[in-house]
Amino acid sequence: MKYIFSSILLLFCLTTINAQTIQDVILTIPDDVVVGLTTEQKTQLCADPATDSVAVENVLNGQIIRLAISNDYVSLQTSDVGTTQIKILPLVNDTKILAVVKTVCSDACDSRIQFYTLDWRLLPEQSLLPIRTFDWFIKQDVDRQSSDFKDAIKAVDMNPILLNFSPTDYSLTADSEIGNYISSEDYAGLEPFLTGKPKVFVWDKISFKGKSN
Repeated sequence: MKYIFSSILLLFCLTTINAQTIQDVILTIPDDVVVGLTTEQKTQLCADPATDSVAVENVLNGQIIRLAISNDYVSLQTSDVGTTQIKILPLVNDTKILAVVKTVCSDACDSRIQFYTLDWRLLPEQSLLPIRTFDWFIKQDVDRQSSDFKDAIKAVDMNPILLNFSPTDYSLTADSEIGNYISSEDYAGLEPFLTGKPKVFVWDKISFKGKSN
């Protein structure tokens, strides 16, 4: 099934435009990814890649700030609490797709990821990234049948995760934000069972594969 999905994905992406750099991608960002950017503002966000940050005034969102940019990556501060990251990912047949991470932060940050063709057609997330689970952050040797673990894990009724692309390679880092979501007392009971490390995924030109903690 995974082979069939990958084959369909590769054939689907063969029909897309051949954007080579993140500047090409920024110039075509649709409103459902970053709302209200004019052509002029998109051009400004592409400019001066050596500059630490670039800001544009957006009628709908207020100020949008380019936080980081590389040849295949951009990070934008889209609001006081929101960021959007875009990464160009190569496929095995020398075509490419886009991955977009949107993050909203309050007490805890939480990210969502979506995948697109280069002309911004939404791709199914299935088989491109493992289903998110709190198991990513639990030590492998934990006795899950122990009463201490069962009591501690009850506090986890949500799974806020902060996702970040690397600007320099094709890795994706997932950090648990559970410590910023549950009470300090609950976290103290849960912490002994956690790896204390982010979960890292590496793109192999077909999908993101998790590295062992």
